[in-house]
Amino acid sequence: MVAVFIAYYNFCRIHSSLRVTPAMAAGITDRVWELSELIAG
Repeated sequence: MVAVFIAYYNFCRIHSSLRVTPAMAAGITDRVWELSELIAG
């Protein structure tokens, strides 16, 4: 459950201070992921 939360935090949740997800800020992805994509993938 912790791993799912960490993945959600980094790939799905837009942060107010960054205005993007941490994964987007780090250059890992170029879009916000849907929760269904995270779970399926």
